[in-house]
Amino acid sequence: KNAKIGGTLTEPLVGGVATFSNLSITDARTFKFEATDGIVSSESTSFVITPAAPAKLIFHQQPVNTVAGVPTISAAVEVKDKFGNVVATDSSTIVSLSIGSGPSSARLSGTLTEKTSDGIATFSGLSLTRAATFRLEATSTGLPIEKSASFTILPTAPAALVFHLQPANTVAGVPTISTTIEVKDKYGNVVTNDSTTVVSLAIASGPKTAVLSGTLTETASDGIATFSGLSLTRAAAYKLQASSTGLPTAKSKTFTILPAAPAALVFHQQPVNTVAGVPAISTTIEVKDKYGNVVTNDSTTVVSLALGSGPSSAVLSGTLTATAADGIATFSGLSITHAGAYRLEANSTGLPAVKSASFSILPTAPASLVFLSTQPTTDTVNGILNPAIVVRIKDKYGNVVNTNTSQVTLTLSSKPTGGTMTGVLIENAIAGVATFSDVKLGVAGKYVIEATDGILPVGKSKTITVA
Repeated sequence: KNAKIGGTLTEPLVGGVATFSNLSITDARTFKFEATDGIVSSESTSFVITPAAPAKLIFHQQPVNTVAGVPTISAAVEVKDKFGNVVATDSSTIVSLSIGSGPSSARLSGTLTEKTSDGIATFSGLSLTRAATFRLEATSTGLPIEKSASFTILPTAPAALVFHLQPANTVAGVPTISTTIEVKDKYGNVVTNDSTTVVSLAIASGPKTAVLSGTLTETASDGIATFSGLSLTRAAAYKLQASSTGLPTAKSKTFTILPAAPAALVFHQQPVNTVAGVPAISTTIEVKDKYGNVVTNDSTTVVSLALGSGPSSAVLSGTLTATAADGIATFSGLSITHAGAYRLEANSTGLPAVKSASFSILPTAPASLVFLSTQPTTDTVNGILNPAIVVRIKDKYGNVVNTNTSQVTLTLSSKPTGGTMTGVLIENAIAGVATFSDVKLGVAGKYVIEATDGILPVGKSKTITVA
């Protein structure tokens, strides 16, 4: 009833006959004409209007939303003539399907070419693995391209964790480590309909003593777990690890925690025992931040060395100021001539002073025999000299050579006529000191005693007056 007849629909009777010669109908179906003169009417026998030649493709069954990788995409494409009639007589047109719009990397899988049957090409069992919005495109040789309505491929079940926003380099102790973890299906789609997966973060690689601080467990929202405000105090290279029950763990790319500002000086290489006057004292001072990290990006801090403890008359010689290089100030070629136990002290503007461990300066080789300065200068004939005669074996810097056990002999260098010296006049040095406790001078007058060990220059006492 909705069909329209084209042409001249009113004609006069000629000899009792009305002739209609230019009629047309665009709807392809079975019809009957009805003729009337306003008084009586009559119907024709049935006749069929067949479709015209194929002229276009039309999606009759549109593809609907489905899940990635599932072969449930179906579509039916009609071959129609220019009047919109399905060319039901057509069972030979080849129709091909492809992606009309969607991600460029997407691939439509399944049987993508079908032959029409009664003017309709039917497709089923197709699939897409990329989650996105798509339109399909139908093509056939000689006919215009036709696109389907939009439909959506949804992600399948969670299968993997992937670091999307990678953690970036930052400073020790500053809560600025941020990262996002995507929950993806087995095809690499973010599971945007997932807001239940719980993701935990931990250190995957880095110093064993390092601690990751902050909120380390988050629930995904639209398939993404977001972490922020995290921190690490140990300066080093790290990777983070994301985990969730039932899913494989994932590791981030490497990022670096940099040292914070200089806060302390620390002796790294301690000075060791050495010999007096030898420029062999070496040490290294690390510039560290408040977390104990060497400030490896510091090449400006100036560090000075001095004696922190030891004999008051001692002098530290050498270059006593050094600028840090990569957070370390290096000192070498230093010396001390005064034997004793010492600690060094390191200083730098704005930082607390720090002292080294204790070390010893040892005497060098024996160089002289020296009478103790508190030797006796007067005494009585045949009286035991008091205080006792003490001879020290010293190095060239005046240090007693406390490892020396030389045999020291006393003789008279000068004496009055008939003067004598009796007692034990040969003693072995103990710790570099020879003590003569029973020496007597037998004649009044002035005496000078000399000490020898057969190797070192002769040592002489002060003048001793005996009355």
